[in-house]
Amino acid sequence: TTAAVPGAALSVARYGLAAAGGSAAGYFGGGSTPSKVSTMDKVTYTSDTTVAVPGAALSAARYFPSAVGNITATYFTGGRSSSGTYYTQLEKIIYSSDSIAPVPGVNLSAARYKMASTGNTIGGYFISGDQQGVGNVSTAEKVTYSTDTIATVPGANSTSAFKGRSVAGNNTHGYFAGGSSYDLGTVSALDKLTYSTETTAFLPGVNLSSIAFEASATGNSENGYFQLGYTTSSFDKLTYSTDTISPLPSGANMSVSKRHVAASSARENGLFAPVPFPVIV
Repeated sequence: TTAAVPGAALSVARYGLAAAGGSAAGYFGGGSTPSKVSTMDKVTYTSDTTVAVPGAALSAARYFPSAVGNITATYFTGGRSSSGTYYTQLEKIIYSSDSIAPVPGVNLSAARYKMASTGNTIGGYFISGDQQGVGNVSTAEKVTYSTDTIATVPGANSTSAFKGRSVAGNNTHGYFAGGSSYDLGTVSALDKLTYSTETTAFLPGVNLSSIAFEASATGNSENGYFQLGYTTSSFDKLTYSTDTISPLPSGANMSVSKRHVAASSARENGLFAPVPFPVIV
């Protein structure tokens, strides 16, 4: 089920932002009002409250950046400014201090925006997007958290050159859905990234219930939830164990139809391990 949470509303109304976080909070950064902003909002899950965090604001105002997070930090990169500048610098938010700083010398191989991003506790992947001066690409790059380094991973490239995809995943796989491609148009299809082999494959016959572009997704260790964007408020649910997807009943619909939104979850990407039930003897 889905419900509006007034106390968790963003500090400023905007679209084209990115979000990621850890087990306690999600960070929502950038976007357009339509003026581009660098604002970073922090959503605390236990209290369902949101506050702007000036010390974690992006270094430049932009929309459609991308973000991935682990248990200690979230990384933002990419995006496009009002003047048309695209960004490559990786910026790291440290949860313990709510502060952000560039990771020296760590940049995307090329400036992009509208990338898709996901990962697990080891690393995060920035895949596809619109590359400055080129257009849509399929490129995959991985940031390794333990070393704060980034490298291209050709085997993880998306199966077509996309922008505006939505992503959900657990600690073993990431699922990239929808998006816009020059050769395919706007699609409902899914790609599956396997972290252990760093390879991406098309999932034949596994499709969202409608085409989706610049939508959003998040989930937990068992399921991914894809909000379909455009003029719909509905969700599809992906079951990871079976690689199957189905529409959710209307009780899960968002309170209003919207697109260009962002999402985060404490239980996505293996960031939160459920406490086992005690054994009674």
